[in-house]
Amino acid sequence: MNNYQVEANLDLVGNMINPIIASLENMGVTHANINQVNLILEELFVNIAKYAYSTNKGFVDISYDINKDTMLLKVTIKDKGKEFNPLLKEQPDIEAKAEDRPIGGLGIYLVKRLTDDITYNRINDENVLTFTKKIVLNNN
Repeated sequence: MNNYQVEANLDLVGNMINPIIASLENMGVTHANINQVNLILEELFVNIAKYAYSTNKGFVDISYDINKDTMLLKVTIKDKGKEFNPLLKEQPDIEAKAEDRPIGGLGIYLVKRLTDDITYNRINDENVLTFTKKIVLNNN
């Protein structure tokens, strides 16, 4: 299990994403798969920075593991911001015209579609979001 902490600042999104992406690249994961993981991580980080902490400064604790037997990436993201479960966001009407849709919700919709499993819990005054994503190697 790999662990690290990043300030929940939109300017530091790369600090949150890069360690996981580098691990996937080193394993030889497909570019398409890496792009999906990048999108998931970016969307989740932006939600934490904007909603969990909003006006306060805070930190995000990230732990991840890549199981080479099951080919699963498991990521847990924790923050001590206000309680915020992004998974409760109502699914957007993707059939509606963009100008007729309310702003927001599309990112979490994509996260739900791109992950194999995703859960949210509030534990000891922390938001705890865990997701798994099947990884695919270039030669498979």
